[in-house]
Amino acid sequence: MGFVRPCGLAREWRERGFCNYFYKMMKRLVLAACLVEAVAFAADAAKSLIPPNYWCTWATQGATLRKVKEAEKAVSAGDQGVPLQRDNLNEEVLFGEDGWAKLFYPNERDALFLLLDAGWDLPYGTSTRGVKDMAMRGACIPHPDRFPSLKGTPGERLRALNDKVKSLGWRGIGVWIPAHVHGDMAEGRMLTDDEARKVLADKMRLCKEAGVEYWKIDWGRRDRSAAFRRLITETRDKTYPGLILEHCCVSHPFNDVDLKNGCAQENRGRLVGTKSWEKNRADHADILAASDVFRTYDILFPFTNVTTLERCAYYSTLADERKLPVMLNVESVAMIGAGLGHLLGIMSSGTRTNNECVAMAWQKLAPPFGHDTDLATRCSEEVLEDVWSYSDKDCSWFSPAANKTIIQSAPAIVTRGLPLPEVKAQGPKPFVCGARYPNGAISLSFLPRTIGGKANVECLADVTLDAKLEKGKPLGVFRRFRSLTLKGGMAKDSHVYARQLPYGRPRDVTALCKVAADGSLFIPMEVFEKPQGSYVPNVVIEVGE
Repeated sequence: MGFVRPCGLAREWRERGFCNYFYKMMKRLVLAACLVEAVAFAADAAKSLIPPNYWCTWATQGATLRKVKEAEKAVSAGDQGVPLQRDNLNEEVLFGEDGWAKLFYPNERDALFLLLDAGWDLPYGTSTRGVKDMAMRGACIPHPDRFPSLKGTPGERLRALNDKVKSLGWRGIGVWIPAHVHGDMAEGRMLTDDEARKVLADKMRLCKEAGVEYWKIDWGRRDRSAAFRRLITETRDKTYPGLILEHCCVSHPFNDVDLKNGCAQENRGRLVGTKSWEKNRADHADILAASDVFRTYDILFPFTNVTTLERCAYYSTLADERKLPVMLNVESVAMIGAGLGHLLGIMSSGTRTNNECVAMAWQKLAPPFGHDTDLATRCSEEVLEDVWSYSDKDCSWFSPAANKTIIQSAPAIVTRGLPLPEVKAQGPKPFVCGARYPNGAISLSFLPRTIGGKANVECLADVTLDAKLEKGKPLGVFRRFRSLTLKGGMAKDSHVYARQLPYGRPRDVTALCKVAADGSLFIPMEVFEKPQGSYVPNVVIEVGE
């Protein structure tokens, strides 16, 4: 903003020599106003640099229903169709004595949207697939039965809800939106594109008025239509450019599983190379192109890492091909988020989940990044398989998995902007992912496996990476390794410092590390501190004088 010139009357007074004191005071006030506006602009600019992570209410909507017998299975993040779970979202559970907005993520919430998931704008008792009930989705107005304290026009009520969340320290609210238009099939037909644009524009203007900045666009009548998702984004570009749009490719929690054929698997749990998935590759790329954020979608324990890593490999490769700025959201799989530079859509229920706190602390050193850079995704030819046999008690919300043995596979190594490291292990290898960030930081995550009938099996490895760690640039390592060697250019007299996220202080670990004659830096597992509380083992390494 340029300097605001004094008004004509004040200029006339100055030229005539009148009220010189008044003119000086006015000039100071104008300068002060400019300064205030500049500070506000700077604050907005800083806010725009905060990664659009969020904590989502959906898993907690289910987890807090455990006491209700009919809802015992509504305890996980992916169930699209549990009426009781949708009904468990209102101002009491958010803002009451033990309200989620008051309790969860107290130290991180200023950098998190509070994402109101399915149900927030619907009347109680709405069914999952009923025609009229489907048509009600996407109202984008806090339902008065759920939020009776909100008063005024729809925009005023939405603004009041957003302000209430912000007053508790959160970044603001994000909202769940269906992948169809409010009113679709209400009169027995889908709305035309022109009608859909008008409805969407009205909802976007409402959100703009209320300061709502994030839409999580999930499943719905048009969820597989890349053209419809493009229509949403094109309408946003004209109506409310500041609105962040998250899209997805809707799927069940496993890769390469045919539910219509008894959970048969075509390609041993991979997306890459699976005909039933690859045939839609162009549509998947178009949806990525329509997205600011793309969510890798629901998963089921214990395949947390392998399923998400395979999806990251598939979608990142697609996004790289078109140099798309889209950022991936890996939900609560925080160590993949930290390892590959992706966003978090936290689905965990509880006051805090330490993996996610660690990942968010790392993001302050190495912000997540999109796919419009030269930091290409690489995947190893070696593929690892994880296997789990589900009982009828541990398949959580996804009953088709009961009493089935499922395989999920992914590349042994996935990197962005880094060469593939060499990984050696005396036993099973871990999955490894890593990235060179645009700011020069490097990350490596060593992901547990699901093998031998056990979940979260830690596999220690000796890893060699052909990458130089620049002075002042952090190396973030998440979960344990046996040893790590960085090749290239390390001075013999370098000092090596280590600290644990999120709150650790730097320690000089030079005596533990070794610099070889060729400048390679050897880092042993002893650089890890004993984890504080239940924080995931992690270490940030920096090289100094």
